[in-house]
Amino acid sequence: MIDFKLKQIGTVKSGRKEACLYPEDQDLKIDRELALDQYVEMEVSEIVVDEEYAGCLDGIEEFSHVIVLFLTQFTNEGARRIKRVHPGGFKEFPVKGIFSTRSPVRPNPIGLTVVELLERRENVLVLKGLDAIDDTEVLDIKPFISFLDMPEDPKDPKWILDLFDYIAKEKGRLVEERKRS
Repeated sequence: MIDFKLKQIGTVKSGRKEACLYPEDQDLKIDRELALDQYVEMEVSEIVVDEEYAGCLDGIEEFSHVIVLFLTQFTNEGARRIKRVHPGGFKEFPVKGIFSTRSPVRPNPIGLTVVELLERRENVLVLKGLDAIDDTEVLDIKPFISFLDMPEDPKDPKWILDLFDYIAKEKGRLVEERKRS
């Protein structure tokens, strides 16, 4: 195995103060209310890029979307040993290997998200759709280039489509409950 060091290039600033998914008994446990709150409103967040790398952002504002690589919140060894999880922590769905999910528990605690770039203010990127909690360490930012980053005929398994349909219905239910409250 090769060991190497990664250098943090920035920090997430977000209203998300806690994770909705966390490892428990070699699987993921979900805080449903918190998760659905986060799914209901994909909030605007920022990445504050270290001054040392501010010049690396020149030209990034010309793109509509960027790819953000960051450390997931679960860097402890126990979480990194989990191999199979219920997708999204929803026990209603069958267990899958973590490489077929977007689980935050991974052998290497690296997260990746494509986000909308709303604005650049010097060394600050304003983003929509970043699924990282406040003070998360950012490892890299890359431009999303549609003809390179979007395959021509992608295929999603039925279970992932069912999962996001389930999440959408749960989100709708939560919104309706809140309207009645």
